[in-house]
Amino acid sequence: MTTITPIIIDKPTTLDADVVIIGTGAGGATTAKMLTKAGLNVIMLEEGGYHPSSSFNGSIADLMDLLYRDGGVSPIMGRPAIPFAEGRCVGGTTVINGGVYWRTPDKLLARWSNEMKLPGLTEADLDPHFNLLADELGVTAHHKSGTNQPSTLLAEGCDKLGWRYSDVPRGQKNCQNSNRCPTGCPNAAKQSMLVSYVPMAVQQGARLIANARAERINIENGRANGVAAMATGPDGQRHMLTIRADATFVCAGPMQTPFILRRSGVKTEVGIGLQLHLNLKAVAIFPHDINPAMGTVMSKQVKEFDDRDLFICSSTFDPVYLALALAAHGQKVVESVMSGWQNASIYVAQVKADTSGQVHALPMMDRPMPTYGLTKNDISNFRFAIEQMGEVLLASGAKEIYLPIAGTGPIRTMSEVRKLAQGALNPRALDLVSVHAMSSCRLGTALDAFGQVKGVNRLFVNDASMLPEATGVNPQMTIMAIAMRNALAFLDSKAAA
Repeated sequence: MTTITPIIIDKPTTLDADVVIIGTGAGGATTAKMLTKAGLNVIMLEEGGYHPSSSFNGSIADLMDLLYRDGGVSPIMGRPAIPFAEGRCVGGTTVINGGVYWRTPDKLLARWSNEMKLPGLTEADLDPHFNLLADELGVTAHHKSGTNQPSTLLAEGCDKLGWRYSDVPRGQKNCQNSNRCPTGCPNAAKQSMLVSYVPMAVQQGARLIANARAERINIENGRANGVAAMATGPDGQRHMLTIRADATFVCAGPMQTPFILRRSGVKTEVGIGLQLHLNLKAVAIFPHDINPAMGTVMSKQVKEFDDRDLFICSSTFDPVYLALALAAHGQKVVESVMSGWQNASIYVAQVKADTSGQVHALPMMDRPMPTYGLTKNDISNFRFAIEQMGEVLLASGAKEIYLPIAGTGPIRTMSEVRKLAQGALNPRALDLVSVHAMSSCRLGTALDAFGQVKGVNRLFVNDASMLPEATGVNPQMTIMAIAMRNALAFLDSKAAA
């Protein structure tokens, strides 16, 4: 297990580098690893702290405060407001996600290449990057006897219905079934950037500065010259940090990246076109103990409806997550289900939203303001998702289901599922959350085809913000593969200069 020693900033400091990278998540860590391997002098800035895997044994509440932005409930404003979860620590959101690695769907690569005319995004172009990621991060399906029983039941339900499903590929090495993926893997088995590409970059010479918030990009005469940041020292005091660099990569995530660019005076289409995957959670009660806390986040995923960008999976959990999933149904339901929680499981339907939102940088606000609006098609997709989720859970043997609509009682039959899904559906009653946002600084619009911000030389975006549209599947592998492609293009341009 590699230990990293970030640089301590305890006074006003100015540093020089070839490249400064804001953010250490999937995009930022990949960029750092690629550029340091090529011999460039790289500094990585991370707003959150550095927390080694050995520190991930505390309470869920404490770890969510430590590792998540806003404790995991950053709001996306709309009707209803949607909680958005992202990491704020070295390793970014990869520290608190499930480590799921799906390749980009072929239909998207075809659309990006043929309709959007973006070069270097065909399956043949990205396949070497996908293969490298799979090899370096141990991407495999999780198969261990006695674990992930909720996923096993889901697969049995699919078999009864004749539905397609698949093993879930995850970046993992010697998983210990601790079931702590959402609050940091204490065994360093999940191959987050904290234990993989960030250490690789540091070993190759990168400097890491944690607890350093980028305030703005320094831009002069249409060229980025580095970053002005505020760093918090060991004594809690904040100090000015100036990084002078030949090139700047902003990899702070789909909300923070457009916010930083707008605060820095970038006038292109940054912040426009935000897209989301929306999660609807259901709780299924089975007539027997299914040991729901043993395993990983998920090991099977329903693929029957991938043509509609709908995926259904189970989620192993600590009991506190079960209580949160049931909160919209009232205290009596929470207490009743929690008394027999060993028979319960959380299931999630992931829907690619039709809506497109914005990330605003408003005067006098020191944080981004993301907004969105649901469409009629979104509501139709939610109805479809609820109905399919109910059908597969009943086929899986559930005796009762609590669907993601506030105030609705336990569902026991398919006719009840259909009545609920097809009846009056108030969006504000839906229990929605998002953990996947992207496309707020898209390739080909705010950026050129390889991630440079239009109108500003030597300024690049290389994270989820750059994706041309929401992927439908878990986006981490797509982000990292395209980040590799962009980093290589940057190195080629630098060599040619």
